[in-house]
Amino acid sequence: MSRSEYPGGVLTHGKLLYPLPPGRYLLLYSGGLDSTYLLKTLLEDDNIEVVPLHAYISRVTLHAAIENLKRVKPRGKQVKLCITNHGDLLRLAVRRLRKSRLVEYTCIACKALMMMEASIVAEKLGGVNGIITGESLGQVASQTLPNMVVVHSYSKLPIYTPLLAADKHEASNIMAHLLEKTPSCRFLPPRRVTRADYVLTRMILDEIGIEELASLTLVEIVTL
Repeated sequence: MSRSEYPGGVLTHGKLLYPLPPGRYLLLYSGGLDSTYLLKTLLEDDNIEVVPLHAYISRVTLHAAIENLKRVKPRGKQVKLCITNHGDLLRLAVRRLRKSRLVEYTCIACKALMMMEASIVAEKLGGVNGIITGESLGQVASQTLPNMVVVHSYSKLPIYTPLLAADKHEASNIMAHLLEKTPSCRFLPPRRVTRADYVLTRMILDEIGIEELASLTLVEIVTL
């Protein structure tokens, strides 16, 4: 049985067993297979209000995210989609990393920005219990345990990762034929840090002004 355990819940075969406490949660939503699979599962739980948060990179990625949301949301159910100006902030962060010859920290900076953007959006919305991510251990450079410890430290809210150790074949089998493909990340550097030292990485992100960049977060909310 494929199973992913996390604080407050277990995701098994598309069902949340031992579910999250009832309430409102932000879901980091790229529109890709993992986050859309997770969104579908959460939207089917009547005890949870899930608000997807899309970190805008381009019109193409936003279009795919919106189309995939429409394909999985229950008929007649309205969903609020929050969209942040992530691409603008990440572009500035990458410019500063390149200047310092530290471009290999791009993926960590990207995820740290997302966590801070989510914290800002959660404060604007009010009543948000936590942030849910579709992270899967080791799937991409930023999703190793050392890197995730750094990234998660930038959130002001509890983080829930129901796919952390999940069997990815389950999501693939259920969702792959339903979804519009999302493009690969244009900011991906040739080399990525995979075993981030917590203190050193925090220092590097502080030096490029990551919190100052996050303070420039803008959010648009659309109802679908």
